[in-house]
Amino acid sequence: MDVRKTVFTKEIITADEMGQACAPITRVAAMVVVKNPFAGSAQTDLATLFDLSAQFGQSLTEKLVIMLEGQALCYGKAALV
Repeated sequence: MDVRKTVFTKEIITADEMGQACAPITRVAAMVVVKNPFAGSAQTDLATLFDLSAQFGQSLTEKLVIMLEGQALCYGKAALV
C-alpha cells in the first residue's frame, strides 16, 4: 500500500464548555492517507483493503496508546473513502 502521509494529533482539555477548570481530558487521533490501488477500475472484492486497514489499525493504535500516557476510557474508529 502506498502511504502518502500519517498524521497524529493530541489535545488536552483543561476547562469545560463554560470555561471552568476540569480534570484534564486527553484525546489522541491518527490518520493515514493512502493511494487507492483500485482507483479508475471497478472492483467487486475489496477484501485486500480490509486486511490492510486492520494492519494500519494495529500499528496506529500502539502509537496512540503511548501518546495517551494513561489508560484509555473510550475509543472510536472511522474510515473516509
